[in-house]
Amino acid sequence: MIGGLMKTTSRFAIAAAASFLVGGFALTPAKAADLGGDCCADLEERVAELEATTVRKGNRKVSVTLYGWVNAGITWYDTGEESDVYVVDNDTASSRIGVKGSAQIRPGLEAGYRLEMKAAGDDLSGTAANDADDGAGGGSSVDNVRLRHASWYLKHDQLGTITVGQTDGAATGVESIDLSGAASWISYNGAQDWNYSYGIFDSTSQTYTGLVWGNVLDDFDVSRGSMIRYNSPTFSGFDFSASWGEDDRYDLALRYSNDWNGLSVAAGVGYSNISDETCDAVTGPVVNGECDNQSGPGGEAQVFLASLSLYHASSGLFGVLSYGEKDNNIVGFDNGTNWYGKIGWRKNFSGMGETAFYGEYTQSDNVSGAIIGGTFVGSQGTQWGVGVGQDIDAVGGTLYLGYRHSTADLTDFGINAADGDQVLGGMVLPF
Repeated sequence: MIGGLMKTTSRFAIAAAASFLVGGFALTPAKAADLGGDCCADLEERVAELEATTVRKGNRKVSVTLYGWVNAGITWYDTGEESDVYVVDNDTASSRIGVKGSAQIRPGLEAGYRLEMKAAGDDLSGTAANDADDGAGGGSSVDNVRLRHASWYLKHDQLGTITVGQTDGAATGVESIDLSGAASWISYNGAQDWNYSYGIFDSTSQTYTGLVWGNVLDDFDVSRGSMIRYNSPTFSGFDFSASWGEDDRYDLALRYSNDWNGLSVAAGVGYSNISDETCDAVTGPVVNGECDNQSGPGGEAQVFLASLSLYHASSGLFGVLSYGEKDNNIVGFDNGTNWYGKIGWRKNFSGMGETAFYGEYTQSDNVSGAIIGGTFVGSQGTQWGVGVGQDIDAVGGTLYLGYRHSTADLTDFGINAADGDQVLGGMVLPF
């Protein structure tokens, strides 16, 4: 009788332990005591240890979702003077981790939040032709983690959404609307992302010019910041957004997304105005389009963005076209402009996941400029590329491989710029 009871009790104890370890249930001391004597003292101690080290929600009324991805690859480059290979974080879509959540205040009204960090070591855009990466490697730099988002929102089904905090401006990302599927991870409108920090080599003088490819290639995307943003509800595929941020910046944007009998359409137009910047004086030798030289007079930067992307599901064909323009309102200087186009084909013909092949071309004018002999002269950069992306549905990741060839016309500056070549391959794995 007693032996049977002990056996039964032991089975209960084993079952309870298994339930905790497999299902994550924590036994309280009172319930554990019910299992009999000191037989479960060790289990209670282990439960207490696990409870002390378990991540818990501080607010049980608001949901918590962990998300992000790791996007690492290998890049080879050739500047015309030297070539090398780096292992990089592909910050075209940088590795990141975030948490977000929401809770219903009442039917039709919810509150939520988003907190997201970027792993900023060894950025692709930070590598340079000096046998070094961006300096954030080795885990010693305070810049290894950067804040991307820290914001809360209130959303009303009929009135729209208000977001406050570190977040995207209304026009952020308008230039990178892209329906190319697996190819979007490696290639969208960020022509300068791959080779931003690589020096431009002068073939005539056999020296580096002091310019980098980020001085001649730019899609004029506008960054996130400390913002108050409004997003309207979606009406017939359209949604409107507006934002105001520190440094007297305001953005406006209109986006559209819909499906027409198997033809997916996504488009957007955006405007950003930063009216409290300081700009380079017109006498400067070379002016970068970012309008950020603190020695110059006060000024105003205006950015116009537009993009259109199409995807035909039955044929698998897709296309992207975008335009960006930046005006720093400097007397005598022309606006900087950028055109980008991409075409390709995407299909799941392997059974492993969708495959996307693409070709792309971009042209940037007057990203940098100067007044020489009383006349404005500007830069011109072009870039073309080809590549492939392969989704792996079993793990939710994407493999990619691409090539880009960059040229710069700086003859008006007395520079015979060597062409640049780059190959990038890697994998992104979301979680």
